[in-house]
Amino acid sequence: MHAVGDMAEPSAALARVDLSRFNAVLLDVDGTLIDSNRAHAEAWATALEALGLPADLAQITRLIGMGGDKVIPAIAHVSDDSELGRVLAAQKRAAFGARLPQLAPTRGARALVECGVRLLGIEYLSIGDLDAHRVLLRAGVVPLEGLDLRHVEPGEYLLVAAPLQLVGADGAPARAFLLR
Repeated sequence: MHAVGDMAEPSAALARVDLSRFNAVLLDVDGTLIDSNRAHAEAWATALEALGLPADLAQITRLIGMGGDKVIPAIAHVSDDSELGRVLAAQKRAAFGARLPQLAPTRGARALVECGVRLLGIEYLSIGDLDAHRVLLRAGVVPLEGLDLRHVEPGEYLLVAAPLQLVGADGAPARAFLLR
């Protein structure tokens, strides 16, 4: 399994890795499976404006790819765990969720399938795009969503993921960890 860390240009970074050597890839990347970077920036701007705070879309766009714990102090000058930080994060999640159905898939899902990847782990709670889900699931690729990869350095790891057995469900929560 290969963990590819934060990347400004995901397709270029993936191209540098010989994915045929791995059967799983973990991504800490916005824009790999769906073209979401602009939507994230616009969602932060919408959240700021809803709270009467100034929103500089160009500044916010440069911060996309960082976690909310870093974006919030940079754009609102408060801690992400402050009351205002929590409200801002909730506003951003709602604004991004409203944009999610309009986002277009990238070539990322198909490229991963073509490389033979069997498991795809991502930080976001969902791959988000129905077309990307279909491409991955039809090829037998297991999506592992909602990972916290903030402190994972790029490199090769053994991934252990133990899902709960839920009768009649098509997905389940899993305890997942990496061994170096």
